[in-house]
Amino acid sequence: MNLWNYIVVCLSLLLLATLLWWEIRRINRARRIGRVIATILLVAGLAAIVLPVTYTGSRIAGGREGVLLTEGYDPDSARIYLSSGVEVKDLSDLHLSALHVLGYGLTEGERATISDVPIVFHPSPMHTGIMSLHWAQQLLPGQACRIQGSFYNTTGGPVKLLLFGVSSLLDSVEVRLREGNFELRTVPVQADRAVYRLAVVAGKDTIEQESIPVEVLPARFLKILMLAASPDFENRFLAGWLSEKGHGVVIRTAISKDKYDHAFLNTPAMAVDHLSSSLFAQFDIVIADAAELRAMGAAEHAALWDAIAGKGLGLVIKADSLSHDADSVRMHGAGKILQTTLYTTYARLLAGERKDYAALWTRILQQAAREKEGAERWHFSPALPEVDHPVNILLQTAASMPQGLLEEGNGPVSVYFAQHPFLPFYWSGVYWPREAGWQAVSTPQGTRSWWYAWKEGDWATIHRRDRLEGTRRWIAARGEGKGAVMEAGEVHKLLVAKGWFYLLFVLSGLFLWVERRI
Repeated sequence: MNLWNYIVVCLSLLLLATLLWWEIRRINRARRIGRVIATILLVAGLAAIVLPVTYTGSRIAGGREGVLLTEGYDPDSARIYLSSGVEVKDLSDLHLSALHVLGYGLTEGERATISDVPIVFHPSPMHTGIMSLHWAQQLLPGQACRIQGSFYNTTGGPVKLLLFGVSSLLDSVEVRLREGNFELRTVPVQADRAVYRLAVVAGKDTIEQESIPVEVLPARFLKILMLAASPDFENRFLAGWLSEKGHGVVIRTAISKDKYDHAFLNTPAMAVDHLSSSLFAQFDIVIADAAELRAMGAAEHAALWDAIAGKGLGLVIKADSLSHDADSVRMHGAGKILQTTLYTTYARLLAGERKDYAALWTRILQQAAREKEGAERWHFSPALPEVDHPVNILLQTAASMPQGLLEEGNGPVSVYFAQHPFLPFYWSGVYWPREAGWQAVSTPQGTRSWWYAWKEGDWATIHRRDRLEGTRRWIAARGEGKGAVMEAGEVHKLLVAKGWFYLLFVLSGLFLWVERRI
């Protein structure tokens, strides 16, 4: 029992004690036993109206039962339940002793609509298909696209997942188990936006085909300060690769105490022997050997940490044997600190693995780089938006009263945002996409961003799984007092109809009222 139930029970016992004391003290002793029994039934009926009174059972019996047919229901099961029940079309006004739900379950809106009626869920089995999926839709140049997910296989044989580009096969994986995880990987060669195709093939049959949108963002040219404790191949090759990609690089290499060698790539020369807050303000990332950080003076060390915490400077530490932490990423105020134990990544370049090298350092730079000042960030949910379904838009911006502009065939459509009550830089709104494909969004003062909407029916297996699991979570979380909720074949506590307790309360009260007038 929860706290409310305890309060109701205590108040009922107090009321019962008071009423019984009055009845026992009455001078007229006629029908005392009947009055005591009626008083007890009166208070019990009143308490039962408030409290959830349940009994144990595996099926809700008696009364008028309804049947709700959802996507994926079994026709044979539907005929059986419809033979003794009535099909339900409107969930807003249910007067039933039980509602049987057949298929993959209720949508979020349907779950919110159902009133206090007992539910019996008859879930349909899942079919072969992709059950979950994740990938980064926005990538930097050279960054690998990794598509990870889980697959449910009921074919009894191996199933292949094939990732296609515009006209070629990019990657493939085979799933033999009934339930298994998979990963597909490719490095986009195109700039801007593209839509890959993911196909599921069993033998000669294509079971599923889905679209995988990917956007390669424009290259961001960073200003990087490299602090090396001594000359080495790792820093030499890394500096060369960074300059090839257009980044501005300043290298300071210690050659003896307080003496340094300098190199300037894609950037003018500057004084870097003495590190200060004004110097750090000119860079987006500092890549430093752990030994060089330990050799810094107190003032330089303080300036570096202030630049990270206060200005958002990124720091990449190349750890050594004296470092305490392994590979890690952590926030420090407004900036990020990334520590890596990779000291010989240049070997990948020597082995001709330029794509792997680029993917590795692109990821490291992306994680550590200073955030752009005033940049807008857009977030869309659900993860797989559909046409003609609501899409929640979350905008992170420092602007006041922003307005979203979404491009449609007939011109831009405005979306007005509500400000978060506690986080003033977060604004939220809702939009219903009308066409499938890439969608453009912007604010009047901001730059254009892109997101993707799928046509209705895409990712059917994932949506069915989400619907089924959502219904089951709702079943597990639905509290007492909202009607019995169960899956078919399970034994649960079922709620006794409140009408019986109203009747008991009225009859007991009527008896006590009439008895006093006899």
